[in-house]
Amino acid sequence: MDYPREFPVHARARVEGEKILARRDFDERRKGVRWKAEVDALLLEYVMRVFLIFSEEACKLGKLSGRDCWPIDLIDKRCREFLRVLTIEAGYETGVNTDRIGEREYEKSRLWQKYHDGLLKLAKFQAAKGSGDSTGPDDADRERAFVSRAKARRTPELDPKSRQLRGAEPRKGNIGLLEGKEAVSFKTGETYLGITARQRQKLTKDGVLVTIGGGSNKKVTTESLRRYLPPENPK
Repeated sequence: MDYPREFPVHARARVEGEKILARRDFDERRKGVRWKAEVDALLLEYVMRVFLIFSEEACKLGKLSGRDCWPIDLIDKRCREFLRVLTIEAGYETGVNTDRIGEREYEKSRLWQKYHDGLLKLAKFQAAKGSGDSTGPDDADRERAFVSRAKARRTPELDPKSRQLRGAEPRKGNIGLLEGKEAVSFKTGETYLGITARQRQKLTKDGVLVTIGGGSNKKVTTESLRRYLPPENPK
């Protein structure tokens, strides 16, 4: 059975588990049945049991927020397609001719009402979210994003040790990037100078910046960085 990509693992496990139990019950009850109509009824019940578990899990996806939410028309479409494929598979596995069992036969069954009740409940939920509730799925996502941005914009505090702003990006000429170090990485040196990697390479080639070490451990000395750009907040 192929499931929709968005269908979670635990939901698939529920469906597959119910399929095993329903098949066992079908096989057991079929032993005492003589007429084709009775076998068809047993198969219909077997399929509906599995179908209802699938529809329950699909409806849960209809209560998620944002892009993860399945609209109710998509849920109904996915459920009916699942029912069609499941009927074919069940017929093949049990040897029962399913040509006599179509969607109309399922809709006449007592279990179909449970499926419709679930859809109706979800329809009311989604309708309330879309009209009466001011914080629908998309609104909730936007609100969380707004709060996150607001927190990021809070005035950062000054770190007394590095003398740079907590939560702020290191900036050009900040002594905190070099303090207490003989050499720093190329990236840190570029940040301190406010230059690009290409500009740093040119300064190194011209002998303005001095490097030590080799390979991946190669660094630029803080003395040459200070000499090229005196820090904004010297001791």
